[in-house]
Amino acid sequence: MKARFGSALLAVSLLVSSAAFADVPVKAPKPLSQMLTGGAKNDYETAKALYGDGDFKAAALKFKSAYDTSKDPRLLWNVAACEKAQRHYAKVLEYVRQYEKEGDGYITTADRQDAEDLMKTVEPLVSRVRVVVTEPDATVTVDGDEVGHSPLSRAVLLDVGTRKIRVTKAGFRDFEQTVTLTNAEVTVDAKLRPDTHVGKVEIVTDSGAAIFLDGKGVGTSRYVAPLTSGIHSLRITNKGMRPHQADIVIEDDKTRNIHVSLEKDPSSGGVPAWVWVAGGVAVAGGLAVGGYFLFKPSGDQPLPAPGTIDPGYVYTGRGMSFR
Repeated sequence: MKARFGSALLAVSLLVSSAAFADVPVKAPKPLSQMLTGGAKNDYETAKALYGDGDFKAAALKFKSAYDTSKDPRLLWNVAACEKAQRHYAKVLEYVRQYEKEGDGYITTADRQDAEDLMKTVEPLVSRVRVVVTEPDATVTVDGDEVGHSPLSRAVLLDVGTRKIRVTKAGFRDFEQTVTLTNAEVTVDAKLRPDTHVGKVEIVTDSGAAIFLDGKGVGTSRYVAPLTSGIHSLRITNKGMRPHQADIVIEDDKTRNIHVSLEKDPSSGGVPAWVWVAGGVAVAGGLAVGGYFLFKPSGDQPLPAPGTIDPGYVYTGRGMSFR
């Protein structure tokens, strides 16, 4: 049956010639062309025509449909031939193994030897990949083709080369990994994480400053923690300092670094705000008030006693004050 993989292979015979069964016992079933009926035979004839036209993918589907209807394992050999024409060696190996397993009463000793020889030829072109998934009932695909659901009971046969393995399950983030396969066995550990939208925040501010997120106190001076993605309200306060208030945006799987240095609050101590009048400066202790000299009254108005001006007021003459 090696010749059946040549240029004239399945386009002409595809296991239909009675000569191909010369060494089959007398009670062996008839050739496929005589055994198949109804829809199975129609699919079989269509598959032969497609193979002859070089449409190996469509031919494989039709041969497989004929097998699903008739359960004649000889059709699996034809499916394997279509996959070989597409260089899908892992699928060739799977179909030929199934062909051998189900072939009792259908295939000859010579047919089995052909199958063994073919498997030895393609095995170096196939890798065994074990996909270990942390969650059950996850869908495993390779290069977009589904290969099963977790837990996989056995290694997946894949053609050597670069392959993209993807594992998906509702409620979890997709797992993707690209692997370069040789003939060696490979294990892929697919760890699925819950599909929660979380980032991280790191806030650094002045020593002793209180940090509030969304109205809740979370620490002082420095705060590092996971935080749900989205917009959050940040407030930082410290005695004698002007509070810092801002909205911050947290993104999935990213860290937001925030550094805040608070400014001194003029109203909380030091030089009071009321001394800034018309460019005049009041200096604590000496109390040199420039504003007084600018607005000095013409009469004998008594001067205010040093250090006794009430906050919020600057003496500028009778009846005047700043609010």
